[in-house]
Amino acid sequence: EVGYCQGMSEIAAVLLMFLPEEDAFWALAQLMVGDRHSMHGFFVPGFPKLLRFQRHHERVLQRALPDLRKHMDEEQMSTGIYSPKWFLQCFLGRTPFSLTLKLWDAYVLDGERVLTAMAYTILKVHRKRLLKLPLEGLREFLQDSLAQPWALEDEAVLRHLRASMTQLRRMRCDLPPPAGPEEFPTRPLGLEPVSPAPGPLLPSPASEPPPRLEEPASPAYSVYDTEVGYCQGMSEIAAVLLMFLPEEDAFWALAQLMVGDRHSMHGFFVPGFPKLLRFQRHHERVLQRALPDLRKHMDEEQMSTGIYSPKWFLQCFLGRTPFSLTLKLWDAYVLDGERVLTAMAYTILKVHRKRLLKLPLEGLREFLQDSLAQPWALEDEAVLRHLRASMTQLRRMRCDLPPPAGPEEFPTRPLGLEPVSPAPGPLLPSPASEPPPRVEEPASPGPAARPEPPGPPPGQAIVQLAPQPRRWNSLPTLPGQQGGAGRRPRDTAGFKTENGVSFHLAPAWATPEAPRRTGPWSTPGTPITRSPQPPRDDARTRCTTR
Repeated sequence: EVGYCQGMSEIAAVLLMFLPEEDAFWALAQLMVGDRHSMHGFFVPGFPKLLRFQRHHERVLQRALPDLRKHMDEEQMSTGIYSPKWFLQCFLGRTPFSLTLKLWDAYVLDGERVLTAMAYTILKVHRKRLLKLPLEGLREFLQDSLAQPWALEDEAVLRHLRASMTQLRRMRCDLPPPAGPEEFPTRPLGLEPVSPAPGPLLPSPASEPPPRLEEPASPAYSVYDTEVGYCQGMSEIAAVLLMFLPEEDAFWALAQLMVGDRHSMHGFFVPGFPKLLRFQRHHERVLQRALPDLRKHMDEEQMSTGIYSPKWFLQCFLGRTPFSLTLKLWDAYVLDGERVLTAMAYTILKVHRKRLLKLPLEGLREFLQDSLAQPWALEDEAVLRHLRASMTQLRRMRCDLPPPAGPEEFPTRPLGLEPVSPAPGPLLPSPASEPPPRVEEPASPGPAARPEPPGPPPGQAIVQLAPQPRRWNSLPTLPGQQGGAGRRPRDTAGFKTENGVSFHLAPAWATPEAPRRTGPWSTPGTPITRSPQPPRDDARTRCTTR
């Protein structure tokens, strides 16, 4: 049910520093499902426990540090920018490592209240400095600078932590509201999945959901883009691509969706989910301007947009709308890009507004998370007409797209490079003042590494290349991405190893030098499903799916 999610490997690495492999596995399992910690809710799709702790953190700020909360609101500094790794990993990589180990001691002993108290302690201790910082300074300090050594000794910080726990307990703010059922496991643990019976090779009818298959394109991309790796939600996207494209084409289509200018889904899946948070904040602004009565009702019921919107934006409504409608939405998304996400999110709430105004919290959650996937009263074509009208309305309001993306949403490493294995080191962990080494953790396995390329056959001459300036070698630039706007170095068609062996890693049609072949991206109609589409009448993006 959880599978592998970003953030689990670092937790497993800490356990493996002090426990044997088998004991580390059971310790991780206890942290995930034990009553004291229940980290399962942090990592299931939708991240319900993370959203619950973030909302509680905002309430603590409002009551205990109102001046700092006001300053952060004025600078548009959302708690969702800095708090995910605080709560998901108990401050791993966000505080000095020696202090982090002591925080983990407290977390194992006292449970969840350590998370809320330490988040409050950090802001309380650094309050005066934070009040002077602009948005970029706040982001840099709370995301990066906190990992540097503090002026306070670790023991002094722990005394502040104990004082914060006492203060929050007196305010009855030491723990967030009780968890909902979506945070707990719904399937038995430890059972192997049953292989489905062999079925037809062609996809099921459009009215049925796609079969649950193992998608080769998604694990392959986790090796191609090590900054993203594998994150929950990518497999379903790969499954849709594999329904209509061969395996190799599906891989490059996924890569294009991740780093292409029109979609740039890379920011949805990097640690911290910066693009998801940006779209959620914009969605709240659209609600405030276009549906103020519904926004007021949802606020009164404490229904956060973060409860229902992650899968809307991360996967373009996969599993959240009827499957036949979802395929048409993907047609529009591939054609028109990100504005389809904001417009469809607004369309769903606009179409169902009267019903939503009558529902309490549990009804809102059930409807927006589950009931929407059932067949609607409206035909798909009628929904698409509503979508086109919403796109026009939001464009007139200048709300069709959120504010521009920040640099944290784009790749910072060259794509397609094999990771270099570190030199062998001592088996014992480093001193507490140093961060743990980046190793492969057997207790939380990630994607497998690619094998090394073969050397030249016996007797073949080894070609020595002339000295060249040091630069990155990477896989070829994706189709249509030659103008990368400085986001990553220009790619080459392939590269040669030191012994002169040619190492071609991509199809010829994907290289800048080769002509673009006629494939799924250039066929008339829909780029993926090839359903009929009318011609686009201007250069501005529009939803033209019929």
